[in-house]
Amino acid sequence: MPIERSVAVLATHLQQLREVLSTAQFTITEDQPKRSQSILADALENGVDDALGYAQEALEHAVAARESLGGPFDFDATRRYLGKSQKAFFESANCYFSQVVAHERLTGFERLAAKRGGEWQSWAESVKVGLDKCREPIDAANRAFMDCWEDLTEALTIALMLRPEPASHAAPQNPAKRQVSRTKKLSSPKSK
Repeated sequence: MPIERSVAVLATHLQQLREVLSTAQFTITEDQPKRSQSILADALENGVDDALGYAQEALEHAVAARESLGGPFDFDATRRYLGKSQKAFFESANCYFSQVVAHERLTGFERLAAKRGGEWQSWAESVKVGLDKCREPIDAANRAFMDCWEDLTEALTIALMLRPEPASHAAPQNPAKRQVSRTKKLSSPKSK
């Protein structure tokens, strides 16, 4: 696949991740039962906020990588933007898996909802459904990053193969011609 296409696919998956995290954030903050607060619910909200912030950053860098491909091929700019995007994506996925859907965190959240009952249970179920929707775009973005790096490497390889060889790599001149050239220079009127 051409690098332009693979970067566009990556941006689409990161956009989807941002959207599902944003929806989960809304469910956690706006749909939360108002009667009481919980440290577990606050920690979950903070984890989703962190994951969302990093997902937004990853998307911005992916868009910049896509834009860097609009003109003459600038391998270095595309590589830098993809690297920054992947680093931010890694942080987003890390927040999601370690702060949001870690087994201990979700188990504690489910116990809290069961203990409080009623609207807490239905809210907790909505939160879990929303958080589960994040897994697919995370997996898709992971695959898209791999495709981007493969396609960028292929584009660079092709560009290097097609560029003209620098003069220093040209085939050596016939030694007899070099000798004649040097003799002409030595016998020229300027050298006397």
